[in-house]
Amino acid sequence: MSHLTTIQSQIKFPHAILDAAKALGITVIQQAKARFFAGSSDMCDFVLQLPGRYDLGLKRMVDQTYHFVCDEEVLSETENVRNGDALRILGKRAGRFLQEYQAAVALEQAREAGLTYQRNTLSDGTLQIRLTGRS
Repeated sequence: MSHLTTIQSQIKFPHAILDAAKALGITVIQQAKARFFAGSSDMCDFVLQLPGRYDLGLKRMVDQTYHFVCDEEVLSETENVRNGDALRILGKRAGRFLQEYQAAVALEQAREAGLTYQRNTLSDGTLQIRLTGRS
């Protein structure tokens, strides 16, 4: 049986949410209902539309951060018949999404600081970012 889960995060920047989703090929709808178990849904600030029957929602909290709201299978560390596509796209516990989010934040901050931004994906999928410029 599936249950809903909420994960606290330090996701703060809406533009980086959109950039991360785009990098992973995920369609995002703003101010929409995310799909959960048994047809239930919840209104979210951002809904990452995933293949299959569940979405990943992000809700803005009082502290101005966004939390994931989704069926627990979406963020599972174990692949099963219902979450295989979501796990492949998002990574375990949404690790790929979070990595892309952090990269989008780093790119924006590098631009603001006048630094050069270089991105490299290692063979294990780890994202390596190098910022260079004046100190």
